[in-house]
Amino acid sequence: MSGPRPPRFSVQGHYPNLRTLMAGLDRRAEAVAAPLPGASTAVIEYETEGGLTGELGVRDGDLLLIAHSPWERVAEHCALVQRARSGDADAARTLAGRSEELSRRLQGARRRAEAAESRFLVPSTSGQEHPAELVSDKGQTLLKLGRLGYPVPDFVILTSEAYSEPEASRRHLLQEALGVLAAMTGRESGLSEAPLVFALRCAMPNYYPGVMPTFLNVGVTEPAMSSLERVFGPEAALKMYLNNLRNLVMVVDRPAYLAAPERFRADLPPSERPDAVRWAAAIVRRRDPALLTDAFYQTSFFIREGYRYFESNQDLLLTLARGKRQMPAMILQQMVCTARGAESYAGVLFSRHSRTGTGLQLETARGVFGEEIMTGGHGTEQTAFADGKQVKDAFPAVYHFLPKLGELERQLEAPVMLEFAVESAGRRQLFALLQANTAGLTGRAAVIAVTDLHQAGAVSRKPYHIKQLESDTIDPRSIPQMARFCGGVSILPRAAVSAQIYFSAEAALAGKRRGEKVCFAKRAYGPGDTVVMQEMDAILSLTSAAIHVVTICQSFGSPSLLSLETDGVTLDEESRCLVNAAGERIGEGEWVTLSSRRQALYKGRAKFTPARLVGYMRGEPVPLEEDEKPVFKELAYAYHYYQRLMRGTQSDQISRLSELVRIVNLDLRGSDHEARTLINSWFDGRESTYVDEVLRCELGDHLNQHRVFSMLTLERKTRFFRAALERCATEKLSGYTAGAFMLGRFLSTPLPAEFWRTLAPAALGLAANEWVLFEKYLQILYDVGERHVSRARKTLLHDGMGEIPLSPRKVMHLLPARLAGCDLGAARAATPDWADAQARDVLDLLARPYTDFYDASSPWSRDEFEKLCKEAGTPVPSAG
Repeated sequence: MSGPRPPRFSVQGHYPNLRTLMAGLDRRAEAVAAPLPGASTAVIEYETEGGLTGELGVRDGDLLLIAHSPWERVAEHCALVQRARSGDADAARTLAGRSEELSRRLQGARRRAEAAESRFLVPSTSGQEHPAELVSDKGQTLLKLGRLGYPVPDFVILTSEAYSEPEASRRHLLQEALGVLAAMTGRESGLSEAPLVFALRCAMPNYYPGVMPTFLNVGVTEPAMSSLERVFGPEAALKMYLNNLRNLVMVVDRPAYLAAPERFRADLPPSERPDAVRWAAAIVRRRDPALLTDAFYQTSFFIREGYRYFESNQDLLLTLARGKRQMPAMILQQMVCTARGAESYAGVLFSRHSRTGTGLQLETARGVFGEEIMTGGHGTEQTAFADGKQVKDAFPAVYHFLPKLGELERQLEAPVMLEFAVESAGRRQLFALLQANTAGLTGRAAVIAVTDLHQAGAVSRKPYHIKQLESDTIDPRSIPQMARFCGGVSILPRAAVSAQIYFSAEAALAGKRRGEKVCFAKRAYGPGDTVVMQEMDAILSLTSAAIHVVTICQSFGSPSLLSLETDGVTLDEESRCLVNAAGERIGEGEWVTLSSRRQALYKGRAKFTPARLVGYMRGEPVPLEEDEKPVFKELAYAYHYYQRLMRGTQSDQISRLSELVRIVNLDLRGSDHEARTLINSWFDGRESTYVDEVLRCELGDHLNQHRVFSMLTLERKTRFFRAALERCATEKLSGYTAGAFMLGRFLSTPLPAEFWRTLAPAALGLAANEWVLFEKYLQILYDVGERHVSRARKTLLHDGMGEIPLSPRKVMHLLPARLAGCDLGAARAATPDWADAQARDVLDLLARPYTDFYDASSPWSRDEFEKLCKEAGTPVPSAG
């Protein structure tokens, strides 16, 4: 007969870090009751020898003691906690001793971190506010999340100032950073038996998803493998080593890496991993064997590679940073092992479902590293749920974290998207938060979600956009008249559009400038494409898109189809056309129709009917499926609530120009009177802000910004230009540095004589300069293409902009400046030496005889000139 069953335990909690551990100790020492808003009490679920079950909330210190220990030690400690809570004095004394020893070690780690903090090194325990220019946008976010008590794994930041230090100083700083990280994570004090393994994230002051490299599993070496196998198990250790080797091979022998991508697949069968490790290790050993044996040497190598990547991509980074030179920070963050079997997983958690706006959404992948799903390299498991209890069994660590989502929504004032990792061993699951961003939702999801948050008082901002809600839908009768070209994966539900297709950014933007509806198609999208994507009416991607690309499509409500190549579609670069599995082609400029509902791309232009929501709210009979009826009811309510909000929008509620642009171009689309009223009111309250932000604009933002400028009254346009040109004169701003040619863009459309009369001669000279530089910018774009923004910027700033052909006809729209009576000679004399030489040529052209601008023998030409004179209030001159 068998004896009593031994007690059973399982543990769910937040991933421990030094900040939350010390906060817990400080609270107990100072008898402070209130925990940090993001902190959580770990739970031990137990079943006794006699079959009794229950739960115990445990302190952060207890969680640390069982977080990275072998399961036998975990079970022993859990049993001690259970007996102590039941009144066992011996168990209580044992726990008190362990707690005292733990406190001593943690205090030592905190002192080590505090002593190391400087302008070069910032630990995750820092209590100071640090600018993004020093610690990066990501570093600033992680520090904020840590201060709130969220389970962000320990990290140390080598700040942007460390980049400019001499090599010897950087080496010393790296040694100090690794020592601090080892102390914080318990590696140095023996609290964890695992070697120090971390993720190295290269980050910039602005958020550029996917631009800068990340290296996972840094510190994994051949000598460390036995310890890794003991702590994480042989299979997880091998995955960590293979991921580390992948990064090394990618740098030391990129041709070999590109030639054998299958060796590093996330779904590589276990039987093939040892051979892949041997192959990759041999390549690295031939190039530099110390990379396989020396953890510090390997870390230094990856740091140098991060800096080298930064230096090699200056043009792109300068473009994204609007011409401002910025330095990288390096974030060394404790590695969370999500490759630790089927119970460990990486994922993304949406606080509101990205397509419906109701309930929550999970995208997860088990037994892989987070980068493999964030970059689109591995498929994800989709889980939608309305009640956390629905995921308690499958995702217990996520269930444990869910009560903290509301506070994050209040912090970001929006629905949130979290990147997270769950490390599991046996019956122990720990949730780690890696990143928190505003979620990119579809139009209907955004309106429902943010309306709900606004009513609850959790946010003060308005819903994102209603572009999809008011979009027309395809008339079903037009579908048979079009040929189905291929299928794809849709990002947005119920979205459809007919547009002309283009395969390069320059061609797509040219189409937009002509007023066309444009579908931008590429095999794969890189970070440099994001500014172009925001202006498109539709997006096609032959490959599966990275999550940040999906987020852009969701945020801007752009109908999109992904993974076309899985349906046999290829892009013929030479003939510039799409080719499907049957050999049919779609050439550049042809009309295509995207239907999200049908998950298909059609050749041709569809007929559209008014959006179903509009008809539904009018009380018209609208065919709805059963599962759509409650959604439409909720959506109609949210839409009416949204409209009331927008009608009540006050200009003083909008703090940034980018927010005003979003409201005007998306929320008030089609409501020009309301948009004009809002823009002019906002300008009056934030005139200097408008000048500042226009002068900081970037490439690719011209269309949106020009729409706002065009809605200003003439008097406000003149106020803006006087202030902006005065700034240009004082700070020697022009062209690229003056809002990425935005001033010239504003001057490229005719402005009346009344506008020009307000400009002093010096301002007129600078205005001519901005117009010339904008025209040269357009010429360079046509030469090198918008796809190569980095090359364009180098040309603009370093290689010179060449000359543009000038003629009276080309400057005809500037002629009102002369008709206004402006002193062109004085303007020419006042044009500064640093201005473009052709600015003076423009002023000289405007001073030429009027007959150079029109043909007196042509009635239509004479009428055009007489119209200009009438608008300027000037008699028609006879000549000269």
